[in-house]
Amino acid sequence: MAVLSASTIFAPGREPPKSEIIQFLDMIQGTGLNPAVVKQTKAALDLVTPASETYGGLVLNDPDPTKNGYYYRAGAAWVKGRGFPDTFAVLTSIGGTANAITASTEAGVNPADVLCVLLPDPPGTNSPGTVTLALNGGPAVPVRAASGSNLAAGDIIEGVGTLFFRAGGEWRQLFSSATGATFDHQGDYAGGTTYTEGQVVTGSDGKWYQLKDPSATGDDPVGSVTGAWLEVLAAAGVADGAVSFAKLDTGLVVTTSETIAGNNNDITIPTSGAVALHVGTARDFTTVAAIKAIPDPTKMTRVGLLENGREGEFVWKSGDYAGRVASDPYNAFYIANDNIAPTSGAYVRVWGGQRPPVTWAGVLMDNTGDQSAKVQSLLDQHGSIFIPNGTMRLTSPLQHGDDCYIQFESTRAALNAAHSGAGIEGKNKLTERRFFVTIESGMIYGGGSLSYAVDMLSTTYGKLLDTRLYNSTVGWRNGGTGSQGAYYNEARGVTISSVTTGVSNGTLGNDIKMFGGSIKDMAVGTEDNDNSSVLYDGVAIETFTAYGSRVSHSGAESAHIRLMNNRYENPSTSGLYASAIAISIASAGQSCQVGGNYIAVVATGVADSGSGTNVYGN
Repeated sequence: MAVLSASTIFAPGREPPKSEIIQFLDMIQGTGLNPAVVKQTKAALDLVTPASETYGGLVLNDPDPTKNGYYYRAGAAWVKGRGFPDTFAVLTSIGGTANAITASTEAGVNPADVLCVLLPDPPGTNSPGTVTLALNGGPAVPVRAASGSNLAAGDIIEGVGTLFFRAGGEWRQLFSSATGATFDHQGDYAGGTTYTEGQVVTGSDGKWYQLKDPSATGDDPVGSVTGAWLEVLAAAGVADGAVSFAKLDTGLVVTTSETIAGNNNDITIPTSGAVALHVGTARDFTTVAAIKAIPDPTKMTRVGLLENGREGEFVWKSGDYAGRVASDPYNAFYIANDNIAPTSGAYVRVWGGQRPPVTWAGVLMDNTGDQSAKVQSLLDQHGSIFIPNGTMRLTSPLQHGDDCYIQFESTRAALNAAHSGAGIEGKNKLTERRFFVTIESGMIYGGGSLSYAVDMLSTTYGKLLDTRLYNSTVGWRNGGTGSQGAYYNEARGVTISSVTTGVSNGTLGNDIKMFGGSIKDMAVGTEDNDNSSVLYDGVAIETFTAYGSRVSHSGAESAHIRLMNNRYENPSTSGLYASAIAISIASAGQSCQVGGNYIAVVATGVADSGSGTNVYGN
């Protein structure tokens, strides 16, 4: 079969057969089956669960350079395949002179990406003066010693391979090739061999010895009579207990609680006690428990937490933090130390005051366990929270106070309310009113016998924005008890489905508004009972078995219900026993305004059995 292309399939004047179009679309789709996830750090990559296990990953700029490179998926985790290429290059096509070297990198290697090069066969031995290296016909770049000084004569030797590393706009030689410039080990000492200055041998006692004299023959380094040999790293005996903490550097602490330590350089000590050295004032830890176990936090005042979802920087602060530590049992903001009482200090998270992610308190977003206590603790402390993508499972209502903002990352972030009652509600809602509450994005659904997905009973100035509510008796409730009413609440772009009643506004529900969004698969879409100043505008109300909107008012409170520009429709042509709008208002002084609505495929459009003043124009 010929290779298909857009120009051949859709040539002018040609009607392409469906089989060719399908084949061409399959080819296009096949080019996008293996996308890549690109992140700055490995920790950020670990937060991503791709749509398919065929995805690749790239880590570009992790603080730990060993984590940068290409990743693949294995066992539902990111596994490093290899680092980035071209950071090291073996030079070819070597020419020029020892003081003006020319060479090339291998094909496909960009010299600008190379950080270290091996010159395997220098074209000569350099003389005093400037040494340069030109790659791939580019400019001649200076070559200097590792310290930054000019190379000495003989630092580059003809035929002796040497390494250069990039330092800013120049190359530097890692080690001089001159005699004695490197660790020139000659093996075990041999009596008949003539050794030269700087060479190292292993003596009969297993120790290393370096020759100090210009040359030596037959002078055994073990018990040398001339003193020509110098023992390398001679050991010194130290009695037990002779070294005290007072003699150690003030930034050095020895402990058995961690594995390795500090100043961004790990030092492994292979002992059965898993001894670790904490050196300096900063390091990273993988768990909260490890930070708690630091022997003396006053000597390690700044630490990093790398635990997945809880990443951040903590600073040791002296003072009485006992109250704040007690109110933060899951260590979202404060970490006490096992060796110093919180009345004397604690590690405090460094952050900018943004809405804290629930994962800071150790909340799991994998729809397992009971995360209720952790997320409630965080909400109690800060008043607002951020819920990342994933599913957070709760077994008790999430209760907010005043000035609360619950922000979901997107509609892929969910709250599984696996319990009865309400998914989200105000604290003490039967006796106290809550003010200024916003819930944005996400999904809230009942994983058990949920009564209300979001209950704004006794809530004033509440907002529900672009949120999906489903699988509960009532999606969104407003109203009050006693003298505690619900005022000035609104929903925008909210989707409610698989409920008995979509929106329920009861007694003392005043100035409640719903703009846009939809309510589907329920008995009653919206129900308003003895409340006032309610508006539904532009809402799609579909697949209802009893009423699209039901308005009932028998109390003395003024009722002003407006049903405007909504869509009432049952997609099925069967079951036409449902009414789109049912109105029952006892007093002629009350009003229900109905206008601009689209009503289709229902048994009854508007059923008005009340005495109120109603205006129709649908």
